[in-house]
Amino acid sequence: MTIGQLYVEAESRWDEIWDEKAARMLILLMFPRNHRKMMELHGDMVEHGQPVMTVFHRPRDEAKLLEDQGFDSRSASFQFVDIASLDLGPWMQHLIGQEKWLRGTINVMPVPFSMGLPAQRPFEMMNVLCFRHPEVKELDNYYLPFPPNSIPGKCFVSLP
Repeated sequence: MTIGQLYVEAESRWDEIWDEKAARMLILLMFPRNHRKMMELHGDMVEHGQPVMTVFHRPRDEAKLLEDQGFDSRSASFQFVDIASLDLGPWMQHLIGQEKWLRGTINVMPVPFSMGLPAQRPFEMMNVLCFRHPEVKELDNYYLPFPPNSIPGKCFVSLP
């Protein structure tokens, strides 16, 4: 499943609570790998008005591009979150206020075709809001073989 597939099915899945006119945004969360289980359940502890869709990405072949920036890709989990703009404050409030997460931006970029990855799709570079746990090093560029809404994996959906 991908976040993009959930978008296609959103109205039929969550008809009464899905507002197709709600402004939504994509953010990236970076945190120590041992926090992953807690972040899978984060939505259960937060009041929000619209469905929140998340997917984790683990760098594989593209990990070298992170290492070239001095970042150990095995030191962090990377979670893309598709969220209604109005829900961003409540979603991040505890993490920023209590756990001192840091806010910034990150360039989400396609893996260069010169790497020769077999499953790769072009997409425009995106500058997205990024929140990271204070134990995780800052990163300027994050590379994907396909757009963030097309990352395959187990998607986590938090319903209001």
